Amino acid sequence: MCHQVVLSAGSKRFANMLEQGNLHGEELPVWGVDSDALEAIISFFYSAECTLSYPGAVAVLDAATRLDVPALAAAAEEFIRETMLPATVTTILTQSLQFKMSELAATCFDYINNRFEDVAATSDFTSASFSTLSQILGHVQGSQSELALFKAAWCWIIADVKHINHLEAILRMVKVPGITFNELIQLGSRGQAGSAQLAAAAAAAATAAAAAGGDGGGGSGVLSLS
Repeated sequence: MCHQVVLSAGSKRFANMLEQGNLHGEELPVWGVDSDALEAIISFFYSAECTLSYPGAVAVLDAATRLDVPALAAAAEEFIRETMLPATVTTILTQSLQFKMSELAATCFDYINNRFEDVAATSDFTSASFSTLSQILGHVQGSQSELALFKAAWCWIIADVKHINHLEAILRMVKVPGITFNELIQLGSRGQAGSAQLAAAAAAAATAAAAAGGDGGGGSGVLSLS
C-alpha cells in the first residue's frame, strides 16, 4: 500500500491507474515505456534524484512525459538540449524518432541543418541506421548544397561495409556532383570498406554521375579533399 501511495504522489498517470481499482500484487499496466527509464523514474519517486546521462536521457524524457512527471521531464529536456552537439545529435534524433517525440525530433533536425557539415563528420552520423540517414537527408535537402549532401552520404556509405548495400537507394536520394573515380576513392580512404568494395561503390557512383549529367565522370574538380 505504501508503494502505491508513493507512485500516486509522483505520477498523475499512476494515480489515475490506481484509482481505477486495487492493483495490489499486480503489475502496473504501463506499455511503451522503456524499462530502464521506468526504473529510474520509480527511483526518483523515492529519492528525489535521477542521474541523467547520454543517451539514456531521451528515454527518461519519454517516460516522464508519458507518466506525467513534469519536474523530471523538464530536467531531462534541459539535459538533452545541453548535451546536443554535432557528436551526439544523430543518436538523440534516432531515439526521438523511436519514441515518436516529434518536437524533440524537429529540434534535432534544425540543429543538424544548421551544422550539417560538422554533424556529418562525426562517427555518430556515420554509424546511424539507414532509416535515420534517409530522414536526415530528406529534411536538409532543400538547405544544403548538392556537394555537401553527397559528401555526407558517401562518408556514411564507406564507414561500414554493410552500408554499401544501400548505395543504390542513396544514389536515388542525392545527386552525384562532378567527381572522378579517383576522387571518390580518395574520399573513401578514411572509411572501413575494403578496397574492392570501395572501388565497386566508387564505380557505381561515378557511373551515376555520368548518367545524370552526361559529363559527371569527367569531374571539374568541384570536390574539395582538404
